[in-house]
Amino acid sequence: MTLNKDFALRDAEGYFRYPYIIKSRDGEKQGYVCNPYSGSVPFYERLYLENIEEVINGVIFKGWGVRVKRDAAEVPQGVGIKESGARYRSGERSKEYFVSAKYRHLVKDAPEPPLEFLSSPRVQKEEPVDELAYQAAEAELDGDPQCQGLSETERARLVYSRIGQGQYRRGLIDIWKGRCAVTELALEAALIASHAKAWKQSSNEERLDPFNGLLLAATVDKLFDRGLISFADDGAMLLSSLVSTVDLKAIGLSANARLSSLLDDRHKPYLRAHRKQHGFEDSDAATA
Repeated sequence: MTLNKDFALRDAEGYFRYPYIIKSRDGEKQGYVCNPYSGSVPFYERLYLENIEEVINGVIFKGWGVRVKRDAAEVPQGVGIKESGARYRSGERSKEYFVSAKYRHLVKDAPEPPLEFLSSPRVQKEEPVDELAYQAAEAELDGDPQCQGLSETERARLVYSRIGQGQYRRGLIDIWKGRCAVTELALEAALIASHAKAWKQSSNEERLDPFNGLLLAATVDKLFDRGLISFADDGAMLLSSLVSTVDLKAIGLSANARLSSLLDDRHKPYLRAHRKQHGFEDSDAATA
């Protein structure tokens, strides 16, 4: 079974899944297993397609289901999610997808734009999930009135967002181009997907919004999470009186540090909420 990396769907956990190639019963014809029907369809009624253009057109514009598989090289150790094929049906799969540059012209009129990989699907690895953190997030959602009656997909996205993993983390990596928003550190394993507006003060939509977050090196994230630093609307770093320039120097920061030029207007409401929560309200007047 061979994977074609020119087209991929992204699931609720932030992983990319690919249509796969199989041989038909005569052993000669090869194609992608796509299925425009609903329910279980016998093997002999499956639709065999000769090229990836047909797959992209069918899935994006015609609502076909597609049998897909995660690349084994991208399955993080310890996550506990099966590597076997997963079935997407029309209306159930994520609207997020990737199309390589040579096929982008096929989706120029699509209702949802395709995603951009940072370089290749291979870089879209996730760090192993901390099972205790995952269980704690699930327990927190159980007691949250906003999270009652959610679908399994919605619940999974929120759990992964709470622990800074999955689709939420992938969104931050996309926005900040895989680098710390302050230091430019590009070592993904040392970067934290942080929320700016406090989780308990956010709606579920805000909790999943990647613009309600900064991708930060671990030491910078700790300062931001504890409210020891914040950021003005123009990206300038704001310091708590508890943080000295000596402390900053010890972790490689200067008092003039700021968010990178990738800062977007959509970050600003969340940064204002962070400043308000941690007592930086006076900075609002200076940055209004």
